[in-house]
Amino acid sequence: MNDYLQKANHFYFKGNENLNNGEYLNSIKDLLYAEQIFSTHGNDESAANCLYLLSLAYSKIGQLDQAFMITKQAYFSFKNLQDDERIAECALILGNYYRERGKFRESKQFLDEAIDLFFKLKNHVKLADSWKSLGLTYQTDLVENSEYPNHIANAYKKAIEFYKKGKCNKKRAITEFDFGQMLISHSMNDQAIKYLTAAYIFFSKQDDFDYTVTLSLQLGRMYLETGKKSKAKHFFNQGLTIMKKSGVHIESIEQLQTTIDSLNI
Repeated sequence: MNDYLQKANHFYFKGNENLNNGEYLNSIKDLLYAEQIFSTHGNDESAANCLYLLSLAYSKIGQLDQAFMITKQAYFSFKNLQDDERIAECALILGNYYRERGKFRESKQFLDEAIDLFFKLKNHVKLADSWKSLGLTYQTDLVENSEYPNHIANAYKKAIEFYKKGKCNKKRAITEFDFGQMLISHSMNDQAIKYLTAAYIFFSKQDDFDYTVTLSLQLGRMYLETGKKSKAKHFFNQGLTIMKKSGVHIESIEQLQTTIDSLNI
């Protein structure tokens, strides 16, 4: 092994290790040095991998514009290398970046590419991540949100489908929760109940206090609004039981108990 390659590999692995250990500034220093050596000696694949890790490190310290610039460099480098997995990873990051800056057309373009590639790679979890990000882009784009809510719904449903295939149950439940809130905002309460109930079942089995209480009270209120008092009472009682076990402020418990008592079932 050439001395330059040995030195570059040393700093690459050191930079990767520092990134994993949360030592981001040291990681950036090491990866910059490694990338310079790899680039100078024409080792394009290793240089591209350095750029990808550098983008993650800059993102971790909040230098998002620098992270974006380097991600684009990595993206085009992986394009030249025809590395579909890394192209997809970069496209997902770029899609999220553009959405956060209100550039929805560019966001959709990169997320569509990520979806196509992750589907080809059969990476169900990353495919689900990409679909959910696309749903968020449609949801954030006020024009698409108001005129084409079916685009949002389709993206969320695809995300839930592929999280399920990838056995990523917590992400699936969080997406069901988020989708439920979106459906409520579009007055699609019957569909919202379906997804919120699925999320409730998962989080209640995980003893997740915040989600379980939030969902039990929300479902209780939704059923109460539709006149289904027995269903409402069931979910209110579930929330009450958890609140009592978790030592929630007594006033909150008393208020919920009053609501349950008023149902007269």
